[in-house]
Amino acid sequence: MTDVLTLTSVSKSFGALKVTDDVSFALPKGQALGIIGPNGAGKSTLFNLITGNILPDAGRITLMGRDVTRSPAMERVRMGVGRSFQIPQPFEGLTVFENLLTAAAFGQGKSEAEVVDHCVSVLGDTELLPKANLLAGSLSLLDRKRLELARAMATGPELLLLDEIAGGLTDAECRALIATIKGLHAQGITIIWIGMGEPEAIMASREVREIYLGMEV
Repeated sequence: MTDVLTLTSVSKSFGALKVTDDVSFALPKGQALGIIGPNGAGKSTLFNLITGNILPDAGRITLMGRDVTRSPAMERVRMGVGRSFQIPQPFEGLTVFENLLTAAAFGQGKSEAEVVDHCVSVLGDTELLPKANLLAGSLSLLDRKRLELARAMATGPELLLLDEIAGGLTDAECRALIATIKGLHAQGITIIWIGMGEPEAIMASREVREIYLGMEV
């Protein structure tokens, strides 16, 4: 089976600062991968390299077996890379549904009429269907996070990149959002999830084990 994503010896520096140093891994279809590290560890830079927002200084990146190391970001979106950002930035003057239509039409290169049914399905998967006609600027933080997730899903991704998407949520809200993400993963979506903190402390955390790993403590 072809890996959805492969990084081979990928490196990136900004001036004298080497942010990503000889990173290699392969991610099979349908898998979920967690990337954990403190602020400044280079996690978001790694996402930017995968999405094509920045290009590596060295190494190779492939998506679905195709070399995209130098390919622009929009090409990668249309190949099936969707991404959420840590701080949601929806079009606040548009409704939730209009936000999805915009993302889907732009990301898939189709007309809005062609993506309506897909957007309705994504609203259902992300538990936003009852709020489809609300302005995005009126949403709670949890629902803004759901909308950020939904906008990424609207592009029709094979690979979903989640950048600290649960940041700022309460434990209960975090559990609710993770349940939604688990449902998307069960549909076969390949996921990379960024978490913040020291790896040893995170893996020892009661909350992480209960919420993220599904372990009873």
